[in-house]
Amino acid sequence: MGSAGALRSQIVGGHEAPPHSRPYAAALKVNGRFGCGGFLVAPQWVMSAAHCNGDILVILGAHDLDAVEETQQVFGVESYHVHPDYKLPVDTPYNDILLLKLDREAKLNKYVQVIPLPQTENYLPKDTECVVAGWGRIDATRDVSSKLFVTNVTLPDRRKCLQFFPELTDGMVCAGVRSKLCDVSNVSGRHFVS
Repeated sequence: MGSAGALRSQIVGGHEAPPHSRPYAAALKVNGRFGCGGFLVAPQWVMSAAHCNGDILVILGAHDLDAVEETQQVFGVESYHVHPDYKLPVDTPYNDILLLKLDREAKLNKYVQVIPLPQTENYLPKDTECVVAGWGRIDATRDVSSKLFVTNVTLPDRRKCLQFFPELTDGMVCAGVRSKLCDVSNVSGRHFVS
């Protein structure tokens, strides 16, 4: 079993998503390189990870980052809003949340949509099924995928997560498949949970 840090940038056991099946997905080009992901939470706002800092361009409506797709909308960032309690100790970021105000509103259509957010602050119960999606590494031997990948994960019992991730706080989510657990505590890396 890998550590939380080793799994953070991977879509473990993933497969290519049907093109444009996650219309809220945002690819972030940080300092000229694709390096982070996020999701559209309002027409002019994208949520990502606070450790994804630098000069950011946001691409919405993408499936293949190596292709020029007519569905893509590219944005600059008007302002950056890091969670006030963000900390980045050695391995595990805390409150790793960044809101990006885009330089203009996205044009919502079938390729670009706002993600439906939960209406409650309650912790997700054990065995909740989630989808992790992103352009990250899909295993230890391959390069980062230019195409959007997805995988299904299930939330285990919180006590089981604490065995593998003792640094887990109430503000984090732990998810995985039976053979591996993934720390998807924040919007870390280039993937997100829906």
